[in-house]
Amino acid sequence: MTSPGLNRRTFLTTAALGAATVGTTQVTASVTAGAAAGAPAILKPLPVERFIDYGTNAETRWDAVDPRRYLTPQADLFVRNHTATPQIDPETYELEIVGAGLRDPAGVKLTLDDLKAFRHVETTSVHECTGNGRSFFVTQQGQEVSGTKWTLGAVGAVRWKCVHLADVLDAYATLPTPLSS
Repeated sequence: MTSPGLNRRTFLTTAALGAATVGTTQVTASVTAGAAAGAPAILKPLPVERFIDYGTNAETRWDAVDPRRYLTPQADLFVRNHTATPQIDPETYELEIVGAGLRDPAGVKLTLDDLKAFRHVETTSVHECTGNGRSFFVTQQGQEVSGTKWTLGAVGAVRWKCVHLADVLDAYATLPTPLSS
């Protein structure tokens, strides 16, 4: 279970840094408040020639995609927000891991620099909003649905640089075998 101040977006941001809730281990992170809901909630630029702006969401325009590129540059990746984007202050960021199975029963607090000290890996994955193509639901299924009226631009192939959660837990947990492979 995550702390009351840890919303889904903050949790996913933290997970991208290599931490998540596993078993009875609890992960919390301190972040500064993000922007308010609406268009200000999206922190990256949304040029009209590359995005369709839906307020809290932004869809990549197909005519702006380079068909010769497999990977989507981060600047061109669609935005799906349920809440405001958290803004992490690198100087004060802390990731707290507590729970059964840790060497220190009091838990451990890691700074962003601590996380950066772990080996980095790169992974390539396709991200797609489950509502991608929602605007076609009426014509294809004959039913109106709620939510952002995405066409087909809520998808992208991206490369992420991160640390493995297994490496973080291996460093602080008392598990019988390493989680890393």
